[in-house]
Amino acid sequence: MALSQTTFIRRIVSVAVVVVASAAVATAAIVLVTSPGWFPSDAGTYRAAAERLNAGHFLYRLVPGDRPMSLRPPYITVPLLSPPPIAVLWRPLALLGDASLYLWWAGCVAAIITALVLLARRRPVETGVGMFLLAVPLGLALGWSNVDGYFLLALLGAWLAARSGQDLAAGAIVATMVAIKLTPAPLVLWLFAICRYRAAGASAAFLLLWLAISIVGAGLPAHLEYVDVIRHTLGPGSTDLSLAGLGRAVGLAPDLLGLLAPLWWFICGVAILVLRHRPGPAFAAAILMQVFGSPVIQPYTLILLLALIAPLAWPWQTARSNSRAST
Repeated sequence: MALSQTTFIRRIVSVAVVVVASAAVATAAIVLVTSPGWFPSDAGTYRAAAERLNAGHFLYRLVPGDRPMSLRPPYITVPLLSPPPIAVLWRPLALLGDASLYLWWAGCVAAIITALVLLARRRPVETGVGMFLLAVPLGLALGWSNVDGYFLLALLGAWLAARSGQDLAAGAIVATMVAIKLTPAPLVLWLFAICRYRAAGASAAFLLLWLAISIVGAGLPAHLEYVDVIRHTLGPGSTDLSLAGLGRAVGLAPDLLGLLAPLWWFICGVAILVLRHRPGPAFAAAILMQVFGSPVIQPYTLILLLALIAPLAWPWQTARSNSRAST
């Protein structure tokens, strides 16, 4: 059957939006990757952390013989801001030397592109507009190889797994993200709020498994030291794009800065619970809580907002979810 004129025009517009947005993202990424001295810098941070563990050194402190790291007080005063599991995950990778950097970078690029293709196939206009607005953050993510590049695809996986009733997979994906970066923790609340109790329980079980692996791989002292890292990051270590950083920029009283993130957590947490019968909007609230509730927001962090399109791309299967929740 021939396409109607309206459908044909809609498809042309959709393709045009995605093509223009893709060109903008590609341009931003190419400018970064071809700049003098480029290398996947965040992968270098993970490798250096793993090397310290492999050498039996401190994870969150530098000693003679460690790979030099660029610190930026008061925001970055330690060589790693992430929890220990990312360094444990990288311990075997670090043995590959420089090749590990580009393997991780290639995987990050593949994850981002896969996520964008999946979204664009289902919701091309929304995805294209989002890509265009986030062209610079996407370009930075494609070049710097931060784990958020993997997280964008993981967020889509978490939504799809929960939507289709694959509780074990949903729990494993969420737990892995939380273990690596903590900030995706609102997804556990989301799973619980929408009555995916098995998935929420699976995430708790996998978190315990990750904790055990991490303690074996990094040692208990590193985990205790990370508590101080969290404390500093929530205070003077918050970045300029965080709520506290934006509050500093507008001259908010220092005593109020530390209240901004908890207030945002509270608002989003309440929204997740209120929207518990609407998994899509509740998922969106969890994403917003994850992104803007973090004390460390870099430009590439904003690419995670593209996961807001997931509930539009793959609507919740109400009948199946109700039957799963009742069993």
